[in-house]
Amino acid sequence: MVITVIPAADFVAAIEQNNRQLAMLLALFVATIALAAVAASGYAIGRPLRRIVTQPRHIEAFRLDRMTSTPSRVTELAFLSSALVQMTQGL
Repeated sequence: MVITVIPAADFVAAIEQNNRQLAMLLALFVATIALAAVAASGYAIGRPLRRIVTQPRHIEAFRLDRMTSTPSRVTELAFLSSALVQMTQGL
């Protein structure tokens, strides 16, 4: 009986290399998705919020004719905008 001993590194090296590549690709994918989520939330929240910030300035200067409701997918921002418009109607 003849037994041949082959180091485990010969078999496992390719698997370990594939695991490292997979981990790097997964990290890159997660980072890309995180950046996309940050950009999307900045667009969904930041843009309407910038418009809403100008509304109290119009109220302060009594330019009530410039007040318009700002549509937003974020319910709280839409409610805030509607509340500011209703406040101007009371003035």
